[in-house]
Amino acid sequence: MINNSSSDKKYKVFGDNSLIKRVNEFLFFNGYLSGSITHNSSNHYIKMQLFVDLEEKHHNNFLQELPLDNIEIEPYDYGILFRAEFKSMSDINAFFCKLCNAYDALFDLIVEMDNEQDLLIEGTATIGNHQWRIHKTDVDDLWPFPLHAHCHSEVLDPFTGYVYFCHDRKKIIRKISKRNLRLIQDRIRRNKDYGGLFDQYLHSHFNNS
Repeated sequence: MINNSSSDKKYKVFGDNSLIKRVNEFLFFNGYLSGSITHNSSNHYIKMQLFVDLEEKHHNNFLQELPLDNIEIEPYDYGILFRAEFKSMSDINAFFCKLCNAYDALFDLIVEMDNEQDLLIEGTATIGNHQWRIHKTDVDDLWPFPLHAHCHSEVLDPFTGYVYFCHDRKKIIRKISKRNLRLIQDRIRRNKDYGGLFDQYLHSHFNNS
């Protein structure tokens, strides 16, 4: 196995806000134990396996952006398992960095057309296995946030990261990670329809809370 020296016990991170973390021979993807790195004593190469959480509909676009020479791929409904052997840790590090860039590039906020004349001020941000539909609050909407997002029966407040059950804004069921909240907020800020409003809303929201 990889040398367990005291210096090697420190986290080594890759991607925006540590999408991949390595501790000794263990790999974590988005906070979850997802793989390992071991030493192959027969050829002195380094063996790696890593499971990436990703819905099947995104697999093709994701894999097109990756260098896949000499890498074994096993696709599943909600992820991809990568297996490979590398000559050095620098080769693994380079692959991890490219993987993180390809993964992050998939998840952009998209404003969709309602018809050829009008823009529907609504979009999607796919983060992990959640596809959040983001829109402005309607006059008769239950939710008081000037912007909010829906995913199935859940509603997200993009200012605090709190997630509620649909139709029950008094009950907080969880809070998304700081990383995922920042990803969603960054995508809102980059959007031409939301970007100019978001920071104004955010400032007003916290001043009034």
